[in-house]
Amino acid sequence: MRLAFALIMIFVFTTTHADIPPLMNYQGQITTEGTLDNPVEIHFAIYPNLETGESLWAETHSISHENGSFSVLLGSQNPFPENLFEAEHRYLEIRVKNDTAFRPRQRIVSAAYAFNARQAENAIGHLTPQSIQLGSASIDSAGNLSTPLVQTDSLAVGGIGIIDRQGRWTGPALSNSVPRIVLDTLVVQSAQNAFNFGSATWLDIDGSSDVLTTFVNLKEAGFLDVSFHTTVSATGNSLQTRIAIDPINPDGDPITNISNVSQFVPGASADIGILSNQAAVRVEPGLYRVFIQGQIQGISTLLSSVLTVRVFSR
Repeated sequence: MRLAFALIMIFVFTTTHADIPPLMNYQGQITTEGTLDNPVEIHFAIYPNLETGESLWAETHSISHENGSFSVLLGSQNPFPENLFEAEHRYLEIRVKNDTAFRPRQRIVSAAYAFNARQAENAIGHLTPQSIQLGSASIDSAGNLSTPLVQTDSLAVGGIGIIDRQGRWTGPALSNSVPRIVLDTLVVQSAQNAFNFGSATWLDIDGSSDVLTTFVNLKEAGFLDVSFHTTVSATGNSLQTRIAIDPINPDGDPITNISNVSQFVPGASADIGILSNQAAVRVEPGLYRVFIQGQIQGISTLLSSVLTVRVFSR
């Protein structure tokens, strides 16, 4: 009695190890009016054409099934030839026991052609694209890496480790001829006498005789590392402070938007708090005024304050 055969073809490209042949997972459903053997013998073959031609690969499985449903790994008994999927079209033919093969043959879908990519990689050992783009990172055809962030647990150059995974320098000692960042000037302004400040908008906090203002003069490009610490007694809404840098010569707009705002919210009248600000700014040669600005809906008294400016240059 001829069998009716409902077919589902699902291919899975399996390469768990270089020595294990690629496999295709085939699933199907056999239906018959009579009794179906269990296990049942099924023959599989791959052809170059839909109707004619000699088979390029074949194998037979004795398959256990559940109400006709089965799954089998093709290529597990007879490995696929390496060049089996080089051509554009390949067709799978199925025959149950000694019955006539089912027609038409089933065209093999593109998933199986991933075998060719594996064979190409095995042939050349690696892939060599002209460029690679991964999100915001890229490698161009010359091998140059461009990325906004590099993360590594250590760093080696020319086979020599220069930074270990704790971030410590382990390379050759730096000589005086190697350009480096050095501390050029240290300026400290300290105010120990209390003075009041109150402004609903950003305003300079100078106290008497510009006690929280200092000037630095750079003869070459570098950067300013500025910190400010103060103990305050405040009444009203939150007191905010920030570091400001004003170019004097050459003239320019004050630099205030450098993400260094600190805030203290009084819990009660004349509550005591501490404010700290920190900013590092790259600057060109010239004269700069460094000072503190603040704002509060109420009145604050700065009890003690320290402004520190470290000037770094190459």
